[in-house]
Order: sequence, then C-alpha cells, then structure tokens
Amino acid sequence: MPRLGKSKLVDVPQAVQPPCDGPQRRLAPRKQTQTQQNALKFRVLCESSPLGIFECDRQGQLTYHNRQMADLVGMSPGESLRDVWFHAIHPDDLPILRDGWERTLASGTQWRQDYRLQTRHQGTRWVRVLLTPTQSDASGRPLSFVGTVEDITERKMAEEVLRASHHELEAHVARRTQELSVANELLLQEVADRKQAERERQEFASLVENSGDFIALADLNGHLLFLNETGRKLVGLERDESLTGKTLADFLPPESARHSREREFPAVKAEGRWMGESQLRNVKTSKHVDVLVNSFLVGDPESHQPLCIATVQRDITDRKRSEEAVRASEHRFRQLADNIDEVFWVSEFDPRKILYVSPAYSEIFGCSCESLYQDPNSYLNIVHPDDRQRIVESLPKVRQGGYDEIFRIVRFDGSIRTIRSRGFPVRNEAGEVYRVAGIAEDITERKQVEEELLAERRFLEHLLQVQEGERKLVAYDIHDGFVQAVIAAVMHLEGLGVDPGVLPAAREKLEVPLNLLRDSIEEARRMISGLRPPIIDEQGLVAAIDYLINEQPSRPTKVTFHHAVKFDRLDGVLENTLFRIVQEALTNVFRHSQSKTAQVNLIQSADRLRLTVEDWGIGFDPRKIKGRQFGLRGIRERARLFGGTAIIHSSPGLGTRISVELPLKLAFGVPRNP
Repeated sequence: MPRLGKSKLVDVPQAVQPPCDGPQRRLAPRKQTQTQQNALKFRVLCESSPLGIFECDRQGQLTYHNRQMADLVGMSPGESLRDVWFHAIHPDDLPILRDGWERTLASGTQWRQDYRLQTRHQGTRWVRVLLTPTQSDASGRPLSFVGTVEDITERKMAEEVLRASHHELEAHVARRTQELSVANELLLQEVADRKQAERERQEFASLVENSGDFIALADLNGHLLFLNETGRKLVGLERDESLTGKTLADFLPPESARHSREREFPAVKAEGRWMGESQLRNVKTSKHVDVLVNSFLVGDPESHQPLCIATVQRDITDRKRSEEAVRASEHRFRQLADNIDEVFWVSEFDPRKILYVSPAYSEIFGCSCESLYQDPNSYLNIVHPDDRQRIVESLPKVRQGGYDEIFRIVRFDGSIRTIRSRGFPVRNEAGEVYRVAGIAEDITERKQVEEELLAERRFLEHLLQVQEGERKLVAYDIHDGFVQAVIAAVMHLEGLGVDPGVLPAAREKLEVPLNLLRDSIEEARRMISGLRPPIIDEQGLVAAIDYLINEQPSRPTKVTFHHAVKFDRLDGVLENTLFRIVQEALTNVFRHSQSKTAQVNLIQSADRLRLTVEDWGIGFDPRKIKGRQFGLRGIRERARLFGGTAIIHSSPGLGTRISVELPLKLAFGVPRNP
C-alpha cells in the first residue's frame, strides 16, 4: 500500500460544507459548528486512510478526493485528478469500467471492479474501486456516489504467483499422474504379456506333447532333457519312464549313431542347425524307423550362449515307401517309353521345358534328344514350311484340352516323313495346367496306304459310275430299241387278229406268238428295272425304293417302307449305292426268308444316313455263310467303299436285320448335291 502523502486536501465533501472549486479555505476555529467539526473529523479520517477516497456526481465529476488518490496516479499540483485518472486507466479495461458505471447508474446498486492504472512513477498498478450511491432523487436515480480505491498490486502479484504455483503444481500433478498412468499401463501390459506368454507356453507345451513328430531336448553332450509322447512311442519308452542317463544315441542304429556323432552334432554346434535323413531305433522291437531330422541350437535370449539342442524328427516311412513305389513306376514307365515306336514326351507348360523325350525321337525326326532338351522348339526347324505356321498356332490349344495335328517333316537326309502329333494337358490338384504330355508317331506308311486306298476307292467309284452309265445305256437301248420293236410286232399281230381277211384258224395260231411277245415285253421291263429304274433319275432315292417295293404287289412278303430324311436328292453315286443295297437285301428276303412281312427304314441323323432292312423269317447262321454268297458280301463292300458300315444280324428262326450307315458326304471326297 502507498504511504500517506503531505499534499493538502483539494475538495471538501458536499455532505460537510458547501461546494467550492478553489483551494480549501481555512476555517476559523472559534466559529466552527458541530457540522464543521464532523467535516473536519471526516477530512482527517479520509486523509489518514490508506485507501483513496473520492466523491462524484452522476456525471462523474469529482467533488472530493483525498491525497492518496492523487499520489496513486502521480498527479502534479494544478492538474485535474479526473483527467489524469481517466488517462491512467489501461486501454483494455476502459470497456469494462464504462459498462460497470452504466449499470450502476441504471440500478443504483453498489459496484466493485478491479482494473489497471498506468501511473507516472510506479508503472502499471492494479486497483479495486468500490462505488456506493449516497443520494438519490425522487425516482430513485442515484445523484452522488462515494467511492474507495485500493491498490491491490501486491495482492494481484501474490495471487499470480499463487496461481502460477497452482498451475505448476497442477502440471506437476498431471505429469506425475501421466507417468503413473504410463507406468500402470506398462505394468498392465507386462502382466498381460506374462499371461500371454504363459498361455503360449502352455499351448506350445500342448502342441509339443500332441505333435505327431519326435521332439526332444538334449544338453550339449547329447543327454536327453525332454522327450514328447510321440517320441517315446517311436523309440519304445514308457510314458513315465525316466530319461536320466539316456542319450539320443541310445535310440539310434549303429550307423545312424556314428553319423550323428561325427557329422550331425558337430554341424549343429558349429553352424547352429543340421537337416537331413536318419533312422531311429525302437528299443523294444529293434525296428528301425526312417525319419527326417531338423536339429538346432537353443540359445539364451540375452547372452546368446547355447543352452541345449532341440531336435524335431518326422516319421517318413510311408513317404519312403511311396517314393520307392514311384521310382519303380518310373522305371517301368521308362522301360515302356524307351521301347515303344512312338515318340513320348513331357514338358513344363510355362516356360516350356522338356522333362523327358523317348529315344524314338532321334529315329523318327532324325535329330538328337539332347537338341530337344536344349531347345524345346528345335523340331520346328525341320517341319515342312507349308505346315510350320499351322503347328506353331496349334501349340496353345493344349490349354483348352489338347491338339491332334498331322504334318510333314523334312529330315536332314532329305527324306520327307508324315507325323501325327497329339498333345494333352496335365493338371495339378488345383486344376491348373502345369505340364504337357504328348505322343508323336510316324504315319508315313499308313498315309501311303490310306492314299492308295483312297485312289482305289476313287477308281472303284469311277467303275461304279461307268457301270451305272452302261446300265443306263443298256436300259435305254432295251427300252427304245427292243421293247419298241416287240410292241410294234404285238400291235401288228393284234391287227391281224381282227382283220376280216384272216382265216379263223390263223387267228387262233396268232395267240401263241402274241403271248410270247407280251411276256418278252414284261421281261424287258424287269431287265430295265434291274439295270437302272428311270424313276431314280427322275424322282430320287426315296421314290425309287418305294417303286422297288411295290413293283410286284403279288409277292407273298408284304414290305413296309418308313423314311425320315431332310434331303431331296443325294449324289448320284450314293443314291445308286443305297438303291443297290436295298435291292440286294429285298432280293434275299423274297428268295430265302419265307417271311410274311419285312420293313425298310431310311433315317437321316445329322450328317449320317442309316438304312435298315429287316424280316421275321427263318433267318440263318452268319458263321455258316460260304464265301460264294456274293449278295451279303456286296452289301458290306459297297458300305465300306463309301466310308460306312454294314452289320448283318441273323439267327435261325429269328429273322434277319441288315443295318447300313453311310456318311452323307462321300468318304473319298465327292461332295453331295444340294
């Protein structure tokens, strides 16, 4: 708090004396009234107070202030305290003071406010003003105020120090709380880690005990420290039998024990791990078990010093047996593949790499097998130039299911061979193509035979066409020559028979030659039909078969004809062949079957034509048919010639069925007519 100054009073409160604007006048001691005495006492009291005391009106004009007010702001004599005080108020606090003053004027209540003053000699000071209304008008509005001003800078500073200490303490508490929280989390995490480690240890222990592998721990000298249940069973130890004094070598055959002593243990100690195959020995049965061994050092996690040796050994007896079976199978396969005439090969799919090719490759292709191992596509160099691009484009087809190609090769000796190559995919368990296998064979001789057969078929086809042409010519000659002449003779003789000039005895004699001539005409017509009925040229196969069946209705065997075909006409040679087959089959039915009924079926299925002729007569045994039975043999040969089949089913007493199937497109390349 500031000291009391020696400056004189400049205003006297209106409550104790009339207002005056100038300096305070001296009062005559003798004329003081009681009011003056009270005012003097008030002045002494105000001047003695450590607080600044002032009085102001509603407009904020000071009517009184004590010395402490002037000393607080450093006011000089002659200055107005109101102006000095107003300018000393900190700019940031002016809005607060204006708002508080207006509220006090409106409400007439006491007002207290802390704010800052920028003094002339003491810098910025914190003060607390307490303003109390003293007089009010009839409406209750305050007219004058008495106020006190207290310098609270030291208190503010103490509060700031206290606040800073409090904040520091809170920060320290927060930091400590955070540290404790982190420590608590770390502790909880450590507890959780230990629990997890314990669970993992228990799970690992359960895994080890229930594993199907031999799992053991041994010290660095090979003495057993632990052996799981599977291991005990493999070596013939009881579940509760002690391991004291037992070593790993005690459960190994002599040769495996020597190998373990000389190679396995030194490798584990030197390199930290050893893997390989060995054997275990069952001490009860003396049975040896093939195992796959994985032995390694177990070290201290901090010092990294080796503590013991762990070994995991898997029973591979079944695998060994399977491998032996596979080796035996591969041996048999190689014996077969190495001795067949065809080339057999196996390759990886992508990238293409030959895994195996049989020795026949060098014999057929004239190239070494080694050249194909080095370059799987080297065989393309000898593929005929006209076939090479087609073969290159066919290779990817193996992914879709394989390929079957015929091509030519030009061997280094200049000879040309025809090859048939087939490739097919080999899939893994996931169904993916991972290998390709194939067979290539030399079909040069077969191709030559096929070409010779094709030439023979074409020659026979030509002969058939010539034969049919000659038949047609003969039929036309008979029809247009002989038959017409005989008909003319019949007409002439019939005319004589009605001529009045001919004697009756002569007319009777004319009947014999007339009947002979009429029979000759019928026989000529049968001969024409047998050679080639005109209807086959005029209306086609179906109409010709129907005519063949119905040309002699007086026959004892009734024949029905069923057809389901989409074509109108076929190639002339094919129509003739089918007609001759039906003709030959029905001739056999009429002559030999003794059947009352027979049936002819002609059915088209896609690009095949199926013909059946069936009767329910006496039948026969096909095995007893002699070679001179040219009718049935002719049916077979005609079907074979056109790339089809002819099957004859018959049994004594059960009738006969002839089934013929032919392609609509002729096998020797003659296209059918639309």
